[in-house]
Amino acid sequence: MKRLLFLLSICLLPVFGCEEKTEALADQQIELNETFSLQPPQKAQADRLKVQVLQISDSRCPADVQCVWEGEVTVSLNVQLVGKNEEVDLILHKPDSDGKNTAVIGDYRITLEWVSMPPQHNSKWKLEDYNLHLRVSKV
Repeated sequence: MKRLLFLLSICLLPVFGCEEKTEALADQQIELNETFSLQPPQKAQADRLKVQVLQISDSRCPADVQCVWEGEVTVSLNVQLVGKNEEVDLILHKPDSDGKNTAVIGDYRITLEWVSMPPQHNSKWKLEDYNLHLRVSKV
C-alpha cells in the first residue's frame, strides 16, 4: 500500500506539484529625454516621477492581416508625482497622433512613441505581451 501511494505521488507531482513561475521584470530607473522600453507590469522612475502601465486597448491591424483602417492603441498609465497619483490615457494612431500621445504631469512631459504588439492576430493578448517605448522630459 505504501508503495502504491509513493508511486501515485510521483506520478501526480508533475501535474499538481509544480507552479508556473514567471520572473518579474525589475523596475527601472530611466534618464530624462531618453527613449526607454517598458514591459508591463514593469514600472519606470525618473527623478520624482513614477510610471506604471494600467491597461492597453489595441485596435491596430496585426501584421498578418490586411485591414481597411490601421487602428490605434490607447495606453492607460498611472503616474505618481510626489505621492499624488494621476491616471492618463495616451493614444497612438499616427506618428504625431495630434498631441494625444503626450501628457504633462507637473513639470514632466510623458510621450508614448511606439508600442509593439504580439505577432499573431488570433492570439489572446495579455498586458505582458506588449512593449512600450516612452520618453519622459522636463517641461
